[in-house]
Amino acid sequence: MSVTLALPSKGRLKEQTLAVLQKAGYKVILPDDDRNYRARVEGEDDLDILFLSASEIARELGYGSVDMGVTGEDLVRETLAHADERVAIEAQLGFGHADVVVAVPEVWRDV
Repeated sequence: MSVTLALPSKGRLKEQTLAVLQKAGYKVILPDDDRNYRARVEGEDDLDILFLSASEIARELGYGSVDMGVTGEDLVRETLAHADERVAIEAQLGFGHADVVVAVPEVWRDV
């Protein structure tokens, strides 16, 4: 079973997120094709990276189609009704103009 991590697909949030992962020891292998929105992490065969817009990440977390995502807390709260019941904010990353967080569907809290 693999875990899907959704990351911002462009701009400063993408670059800052990749830098945080790199600093934590996770080397993201980016696709050769700019139209390919999937990547992988070196040495982590059970972790899939999916690049989406920040608002799409919030929506897909709500649907449960991604396991974790890095996006703005404001987008999570604006996109998802009853956000506190549907996702859990697991970490404040400290970058971006908004509060950028790691979030997981609420059902993952005990996993």
